[in-house]
Amino acid sequence: HIQHQEPLRVQCSHFLDCIAEGKQPHTDGENGARIVSILEAAQTSLNDHGRLVPIGTNGPVPEGVDTEMELLNA
Repeated sequence: HIQHQEPLRVQCSHFLDCIAEGKQPHTDGENGARIVSILEAAQTSLNDHGRLVPIGTNGPVPEGVDTEMELLNA
């Protein structure tokens, strides 16, 4: 059985616990920045007919990179 809880309430409660106890949150600012980079790259790709976009740069894919795996390892 999975208990139903309001996601925003759980997130806020976790945040307040981290402040009170000096803990590192599960999702910190770096995590948020990574998510924004991914979303920006996805939107840039969509706007340009699916062109591969390196995450975090929104610039062109380096010359010679042919696949997503090569891009991840670049």
